[in-house]
Amino acid sequence: MKPYPLAKRHMVAIALVEGSSPEEAAMRTGVSTSTAARIRRELRQFAPPHPYIPAWGKAPPGKQVYWTRERVLEGLRSAAAELDPLPTSSDAYNRLKKGRMDWPTAGKVLEYFGGMARGWLAAGVSRRRVQLTNSDWTAAEDEYLLTMAGTIRLMDIARALNRSYQAVRGRIGSKGFGLRARQNQGYLTAAEMAKEYGCSYHRLLELLAKGIIKGRYRPKLHRWEIDPADVRDEIVSLLREPRRTHKTTPLDVGDYYRRYGIRRSCRNPAHIMSANPPERSQHGKSKGNTEEGPPAAL
Repeated sequence: MKPYPLAKRHMVAIALVEGSSPEEAAMRTGVSTSTAARIRRELRQFAPPHPYIPAWGKAPPGKQVYWTRERVLEGLRSAAAELDPLPTSSDAYNRLKKGRMDWPTAGKVLEYFGGMARGWLAAGVSRRRVQLTNSDWTAAEDEYLLTMAGTIRLMDIARALNRSYQAVRGRIGSKGFGLRARQNQGYLTAAEMAKEYGCSYHRLLELLAKGIIKGRYRPKLHRWEIDPADVRDEIVSLLREPRRTHKTTPLDVGDYYRRYGIRRSCRNPAHIMSANPPERSQHGKSKGNTEEGPPAAL
């Protein structure tokens, strides 16, 4: 096979260095695909390392890893300038990276940042361009969520974190911290506070109405918001004092004689002295006693 002229080989090498695949370089220079592939192998074997293309030549001693963190960030910035929208999965990124040796590999991005979306953000790309769907929550995001939940709307938090409303609600709720946004401020409702101190709900409402306990009523939510820090020791004593009753009669202790002050004054406990003796019938027997007495002794 007759070799191509040196100028033609230089044209193929330049096309390959610019990031073209062997097929594209063959079409641009008019050589066969096998020739372009052979020239590419020769460049990888004999050419000095290119400043932007990895694996072309052997790395110098002490620097066996080409895609360092700094180079990965630089490559991601170069890719972000050409891509729109930005891929957030490694498969989508690999399809777009085909033939672009100046872009970092998806494996290195995942190794340094844990995901493509985190890599774009670390490279300084605007958060609006990056979708964090199916991405793990970072400690900074959790701190922001717990700090702002209950103060601003969850929709605003989702917009600030560039996540969906459902993701933010699930993270603070059943799929995350098990909280409600409106309870995250630390306030207690009247029912929760009554249960906490073991008092009646109406007693707590009475103290709120008199202003002894500070609280704010939310008409739209139909609930009170009470700061536990405002509950002092004297208020706690009012909440935990014995329950009052509306009855004015003395307490029934279960003993009839003790309740009404009836005193036994005879030796036989079966007979009790009373101010009103029972009425006797015409036959000489009391109406309340229908039983006959014991038979007379003979």
